[in-house]
Amino acid sequence: MLRLQHIWQKVLKGDANAQRKLYQMTSAEIMNICRRYLSKQEFCQDAFQETYIKVFTKSAHYNSKKGTLSAWMAKVAVNECLQILRKQKKLVLLDVISDVHSPTTDEDVISDLSAEEIYAEVARLADGYRTIFNLYVVEGYNHNEIGEMLGISPVSSRSQLSRAKLILKEAIRKKTKTVSYEAAQ
Repeated sequence: MLRLQHIWQKVLKGDANAQRKLYQMTSAEIMNICRRYLSKQEFCQDAFQETYIKVFTKSAHYNSKKGTLSAWMAKVAVNECLQILRKQKKLVLLDVISDVHSPTTDEDVISDLSAEEIYAEVARLADGYRTIFNLYVVEGYNHNEIGEMLGISPVSSRSQLSRAKLILKEAIRKKTKTVSYEAAQ
């Protein structure tokens, strides 16, 4: 962390080598964020590139008193992904109240799957569900913040998250039943 801050101070002075080092240290994390939100590789690369352009051209916007540099960079990446989804009109969110209840977690079902299999199921969610799931579960935003970011009500955010969880739970159950059946054969 200290090394990252040291490099950042050089970035602020326009040091190209420091920019390259910052990129090397953070690029895997930023690309993973882009992949969580965008299903097409070309859109991931666009968001990834735009993230670094903004990080380097808007470096004065980072405030260390409000959080870590990596958290700020992650937020920039998330915002870039949301912009791309909006431009592609893929972020269709209904601002309605649903009576979907939040599912309980079935630890046995989840423990049978690898992280890659769970990630793949999240990636299969519709863009709106996947976006809210990632913002809430992965990024840690609350429903009020998500609502502000996406222009929907907090209730709609909760509803969409509940629906995303139900879809994931069902997909994981189907997957584990298939795995159990194949193992029994």
